[in-house]
Amino acid sequence: MPGAFTSAKEVQDAAKVAWAEGKHLLLVFGAPWCPNCAPFKRELADTIGREFQVVCAEVDLEDGATEELVKEHAVTRLPTLVILNGEEALCKLVAPPMAEVRTAARSICTPNLALDEDF
Repeated sequence: MPGAFTSAKEVQDAAKVAWAEGKHLLLVFGAPWCPNCAPFKRELADTIGREFQVVCAEVDLEDGATEELVKEHAVTRLPTLVILNGEEALCKLVAPPMAEVRTAARSICTPNLALDEDF
């Protein structure tokens, strides 16, 4: 994951770069003190990050400079995942199980294709 974002401009810029590469930005709101955040981020990178054309990034609520992003995305519980294209947030999932994330990714994101001898 890239470094943690603190401003809407950083998120917008990253979403535009990801979109230009044909990917969606998966923005995870979390905090070091949240017992569910670290496992969620690991599983997100290990599963969704490998299955779909996405860029995973985070907003660390421990950083006081993230208030603008928390308000903009109405974050009330951790972890919260927001899926963005180059222009807007398409989906927000609050403390979701990975199956729910996968369902959202299937409906929004482009899958990675593994071309092997069985394809």
